[in-house]
Amino acid sequence: MISHFDAIMNFPIPDYVNFQQFCLEKYGSIETLIAKAKNGDTIAQGDLGYAYSEGCGDELPQDADKAIGWLNAAVEKGYESPTILGKLGELLDRKGTEVCHRKAYEMYHRAARLGCTTSQFNLAEMYRCGVEGVVNEDLKEAFKWYKKAAGEDVADLNSDLGLLGGLFAGTMKKLENEVTGSKHRALMFLYKYYLEGECPEGRPQPTKAVYYLTRAAELGNTEAQLNLGQICLTGSCEQIKDVAKARRWLGKASASGNLRAKQLLHQCEQNEDACRQNASSELNTEALKQSFDIMGEKLRRKAEANLHPFAILEPVAFSEEMLCQFDWSPTARIYLQAFKLVKEGFEILFKSNFTDEKGISLIARGYLLVYQIRLGVVTKLAPRR
Repeated sequence: MISHFDAIMNFPIPDYVNFQQFCLEKYGSIETLIAKAKNGDTIAQGDLGYAYSEGCGDELPQDADKAIGWLNAAVEKGYESPTILGKLGELLDRKGTEVCHRKAYEMYHRAARLGCTTSQFNLAEMYRCGVEGVVNEDLKEAFKWYKKAAGEDVADLNSDLGLLGGLFAGTMKKLENEVTGSKHRALMFLYKYYLEGECPEGRPQPTKAVYYLTRAAELGNTEAQLNLGQICLTGSCEQIKDVAKARRWLGKASASGNLRAKQLLHQCEQNEDACRQNASSELNTEALKQSFDIMGEKLRRKAEANLHPFAILEPVAFSEEMLCQFDWSPTARIYLQAFKLVKEGFEILFKSNFTDEKGISLIARGYLLVYQIRLGVVTKLAPRR
């Protein structure tokens, strides 16, 4: 049975990588991959299952049933890769039977705890819609997972995983958010459901909707920038009409090639008087209440983010600036050293399409450094920089 440590240290398969190329570079040939899987190599079994789910040319066409079989074989042996768990959950979910939905729910939960944003989102959808025989509709729980997928709520997510598990979960989440855009999707769903009133409050929450829309726009989401520009231009969604903000967001969307944004931006410039900011507009009581709710959430997250380094839940997911604030702490300086190793490793892997072994080595060193802190092995402190 694969050890928990080995499962964590084996780097997850990124969804955006050419998987056929990944297999050939890792195993030399599809035949070797199949042989290793049949000989009981747990990681090869996970890779083979993933290969069947994606398809690897004529040598290994897509086959959902074989994919489920091999992925499940790896998971049963203790392979806790969030990518493998999440992929198994998705394939089972598509089967549509109650038994498969129940197993998918379990896989999503396990992958979500390990930082898989896609599984966090899928879990939120299960709670929002409800799945007969598996889980009842629960909007409060759904929104908890939407916010985790959006990076808006990480409290208590992986506190029981241990230090190394928390490090891995944070790394996984950071990687997914930066590359797959899953954070954008979660933010846009939060905007949509708060705007339509399909939320725990049971009625539309336009101010909260605009908050999450703004978060997506700030991350460069063109659709969010267009919608936010329109809202600022018209003063809808309980917002004060603000032509300056409208121009800024429409300009960003227009720069990304959005034709509708270009049209609105042109209208805004051509009809200055009609677009003038309405300084007399006032926020109503409900809008203020929603604003205070959001402010309360932000203050809570800020308080959690500034915990002593010993209490950090996701040692790679937070910012380098936050660690530097604790420069007085020897432990924080070691975490910072580990953070930089992992960050450099990612940069090397991205540039080499995940083929440069130096990147894997640096990430492993970062993991091991934090793991050694937990074991009390590290005695020499990282130098100040």
